[in-house]
Amino acid sequence: IGEQLMWTAFAHPVSVQLLEGMPDQIGIEIIGRILHGFRQVLDHFIGEMPFAVGLIVDDLQGGDFEKAMNYALKLRQLELEMGIMGFRGEYQMALTLAKEAKLDQALKLVEAILKVDPSHRNASSLAISILVEKAKEALRKGEAAKAVESLRRIIELTGDESVRLQIARILISEGRREEAADELRKLAENPLFARDGEIQYELGMLFGKLGDYDSQTAHLLNVPPDSPHYDEAQAVLKRNERIASLTVEAVDALRGGRVDEAIAALREIISL
Repeated sequence: IGEQLMWTAFAHPVSVQLLEGMPDQIGIEIIGRILHGFRQVLDHFIGEMPFAVGLIVDDLQGGDFEKAMNYALKLRQLELEMGIMGFRGEYQMALTLAKEAKLDQALKLVEAILKVDPSHRNASSLAISILVEKAKEALRKGEAAKAVESLRRIIELTGDESVRLQIARILISEGRREEAADELRKLAENPLFARDGEIQYELGMLFGKLGDYDSQTAHLLNVPPDSPHYDEAQAVLKRNERIASLTVEAVDALRGGRVDEAIAALREIISL
């Protein structure tokens, strides 16, 4: 009864009368205090569910998701002015929507949270999970471009550039080698990953697929001895060293007219 009373008596009137237009600075402070009082009343009846959830559910019942998100975002902007930020209700709703495979709606809600509070860790993690799932779904349908778009959205929302590895893999599989190399170079330039053995290994192996063996060698040299990829990295480095040596031998043999030696060196390179 308390929950229904609060939503009926407060949520819809406030959402319509107070949040349809953003008020001036004085209005923001007054409305912020009113909303804070309503939150305390709501907490008394329905635990710690934030007031914004009442607005969201009120409009979701009418099927207007976009309107609900706008209300939630405006409410948080008001609360930000008052220093009473909170996102438990919105995050839990986004999590529920994601579990119900309503990924687009969940993503919109998470984006609204991150727009107001970019440092919200749970929202960032959920955004990554949703967008990775959307990328996987796109790949299952053979829509590589949509998969790349979803993964790039992760970088825009969370700043997590490690996802460039996944983007590069997709681009390589699609034959978009220059774009893949560009993604790898951007990641390689990020100092945060200079000592990350896993990232350095992945960078090295992907540069190798692109035929950039100098870059491959540079990154594999950064894989530390305690990495599970260390032995494999060392094997690739030895192979690259042998290929470089054989290339010099083949060139020298050709210049000296020793065709058979050059052919033998080239055959060994191919076998590697």
